[in-house]
Amino acid sequence: MYMLSRRQFLSVAAAGAGSKFLRAQVNTTPKIDFHVHLGMDRTGMEQITSDKLPDLVKYLTGEMDRNNVQKSLIVAVEPLFPTELYLQAAKLAPERLMTACSVLPRPIDRAVDQLKSFHERGAKALKLQPMQYDPQDAAVERLVYEAVKLRMPVLFHYIDTPKTFPAMLSHFANTFVDGNFVVIHFGGVYGFADMLPFTRLPNVWLETSVAFPRVVNSPMRGALEFLVEERRLDRLIFGSELPGDYATVCAAIDKLLGPSPAPSLVRAVYRGNADRLLRISISSRIREEEEGRERTAKMAEVFTALNAKEGSRIAEVGAGEGFWVVRLAPKVGIGGRVIGVDVDKEVVDHLRRRIQEDELANVTVVQGEQADPKLPKGELDAVLVVKAYHEFKEPQPMLARISEALKSGGRLVILDDVGKEHRKRTRAELVQAHEFTPELLESDLRQAGFEPVDRRDPLFVAGEREEWMVVARRK
Repeated sequence: MYMLSRRQFLSVAAAGAGSKFLRAQVNTTPKIDFHVHLGMDRTGMEQITSDKLPDLVKYLTGEMDRNNVQKSLIVAVEPLFPTELYLQAAKLAPERLMTACSVLPRPIDRAVDQLKSFHERGAKALKLQPMQYDPQDAAVERLVYEAVKLRMPVLFHYIDTPKTFPAMLSHFANTFVDGNFVVIHFGGVYGFADMLPFTRLPNVWLETSVAFPRVVNSPMRGALEFLVEERRLDRLIFGSELPGDYATVCAAIDKLLGPSPAPSLVRAVYRGNADRLLRISISSRIREEEEGRERTAKMAEVFTALNAKEGSRIAEVGAGEGFWVVRLAPKVGIGGRVIGVDVDKEVVDHLRRRIQEDELANVTVVQGEQADPKLPKGELDAVLVVKAYHEFKEPQPMLARISEALKSGGRLVILDDVGKEHRKRTRAELVQAHEFTPELLESDLRQAGFEPVDRRDPLFVAGEREEWMVVARRK
């Protein structure tokens, strides 16, 4: 790619910044707006009073409806757009609006108390503005630390200044690895190039208002090939600044994503990233809780045991909240099928909602019975049971129905665990302790007509408990 000098880059970008924005028809993709202010225009943003809130909320939600924006984060900026007013506004449409609070970092004790108070009253994120802080001020780091502890993403308004901002962002992103940081306005027309390398970090996102459309619609669009070539487009997060800019911002996003973007990429940019950071949906809240488990779950070994691949048809019996179901879905692809089974109706309803939110078209959720998982006969390549076998009230009838669901040679993969000192306990004692041994399982499998073909014991050790895996084949 042809590279411009810094001087050339800035001059071309400045020219592009004044060019006419992209325009488009209403974009019907479902969205979450991660950054919007109250007001019908930029002048009106600074003239907000309590008596105007009902009309402004009505205007905003009306534009959201017209542009298929499901929820919006209305972002306060002290002292221009007071947090108190924005919290009041969010209460007028609590199903649609959330608030990002604004806090002045000094005096620090007061700032921390204020942040905690805003969080308790419903604020979902912290917004920091360059006019509010010095990037080298220790009070800013303390405030960011407190926000991360509260699991609040931190929004940094950054349009070209201060020049020490990139170093500060790098420090925060690498120090607070559990935090999430969003650069508002894409870093600015003159500053976005400094922000692009941050998309390599897993906890930094670039927001799409104001500067982003200008860059995309200017000769500097070529610089964004970095995001394309390194597959970093999913680090963008949709934000408008004002609802009147929806068409402009959406047109720029669509132009950069290209004519046939992957649905998962479109979803990530327009709502998935915001959902994850703000923990809006059931799925996003569960996934955050599952991150630790993902590091210890031996996913590669389990997928190999299942022989999971494009086109496979796999069921999980005892699916629970769907940890394995949602990870198997992309593995088997659109030509495959995943069936999640559970006997608890509340769990099944919960899982169905998660699958719907994640738009996993290749997943079916089934409510089974204690002796019958209700699986289709002779259609499955594999069945997975994770830490649920010891809960089977009628293991032999259940194994018989699983066998009927598998194709000839199909695999049954069972994971469970047992305390290191509990392996000689009776079956009843093990079941009461919610554990099981591979030896007892293999005996059950042979009785049901399965052939055990592999055992990993232990597969994983956590303290006094040893997790194991047995792979069996239907004869």
